[in-house]
Amino acid sequence: MAIHKSVAIGALLLSATLLPPGRPAFAAAERIYSAKATCRDIALTYDTEFSPTTQSLVDMLDELKVKSTWFFVGQSVAHYPNLVRQVAAHHEIGNHSFDHPDMPTLSREGMRGEIQRAEAAIASTAGVSPRPLFRPPYGAWNSTLLEVAADTGYSHVVLWTIDTQDWTGVSAEAIRQQITRGAFPGAIVVMHGAPANTVTGTRLAVGDLRARGYQFVSVSELIGNGRDQRDFGGESYSVQPGDSWQHIGVCHNLAGSRLQAYNGLADAQAPSPGAVLKIPHADEVAILRDGERLVFPVYPRLTPGGWILADIGLAEQLGARLEQVGEGTRLLAPGLQIKFTPGDEIARVNGTPIAMGIAPVVVDGHLLVPVEFLATQLHADIAWESATRLLRLTSPLPPAAPLPPGTPRPGGSHRLLHV
Repeated sequence: MAIHKSVAIGALLLSATLLPPGRPAFAAAERIYSAKATCRDIALTYDTEFSPTTQSLVDMLDELKVKSTWFFVGQSVAHYPNLVRQVAAHHEIGNHSFDHPDMPTLSREGMRGEIQRAEAAIASTAGVSPRPLFRPPYGAWNSTLLEVAADTGYSHVVLWTIDTQDWTGVSAEAIRQQITRGAFPGAIVVMHGAPANTVTGTRLAVGDLRARGYQFVSVSELIGNGRDQRDFGGESYSVQPGDSWQHIGVCHNLAGSRLQAYNGLADAQAPSPGAVLKIPHADEVAILRDGERLVFPVYPRLTPGGWILADIGLAEQLGARLEQVGEGTRLLAPGLQIKFTPGDEIARVNGTPIAMGIAPVVVDGHLLVPVEFLATQLHADIAWESATRLLRLTSPLPPAAPLPPGTPRPGGSHRLLHV
């Protein structure tokens, strides 16, 4: 089934918006072609049946950390349940009808059935609701469809500003150029999940647009729903002429000062155009040892309770060595043995149980332990900068007897966030 075509709708839409005499006015969904944006935001959208290409497309978007919106055709989702759930876990989902008909040719009840059947299929397979976003097949709509969409819980009928025509089999380069030439803050791009060239075309366009400072957001984020809650961590940003730290920070839901410090540019007067900045996660903590930024397999984080957790490999940076012991990990240093067990707030320090305040956790296969406890036992001096989320460590002091939490050390700020 072809899932995209050009439709001449001008005269039809004009006449369809006029209500016959005596007919009551219905609430109507809002049509969205683009959005006003103060940040360089753009929404990539995919109208989707499925093909072997779709898995490659999803994997590529995850690799590039690109957030997008997918409009599912209801009749196809049951045939690819695992892929549907993978998309739904990382991207926004909308409704693209059940059978992909030309919606304005249907009766009011026919439209309602298409929308509701698709919603039921998507919800049962993906585990999420596609509301409130509906995209009509072929981009074809009339006033009746806007009313039916609103009546069935879809507040927005999503169209587009950039049509890649990828369904026609155009080359990856043509897809790339169509996107990059038409891009502007607030634009919506329409593509499809099945065409083979869409994968490479998307990859090329993402690289081009990121070099121009664009961020990839969902349609809902583009129109202002939940964007201020978005975590842009793990992404990068290319500084554009005229950017300020404040503007870049606001567009990534961060304080500009934190962004400066995270990139080691705290003394810079202004961001340099062309510089590529790393964006921290909302809960990420940057750890510096003697001024050098430490890199971990998973990022250190600040918990809601105010504790800082970091990969236990930090102990090796402080002169200890590690070994696996059953389900736990043992830290070894001169005169010191500590056993950490995931989920257990009690550490065994030279055989003595000592409460750490928070239990170690496993994230992506890596054990994260409380930094304050680790630094205390290894006699490392610590200083916390809350505004910039920087934790500064100095080299460990000479080995001494193990210290229980709460023991002060000369020159150190001991209790980071817990007093």
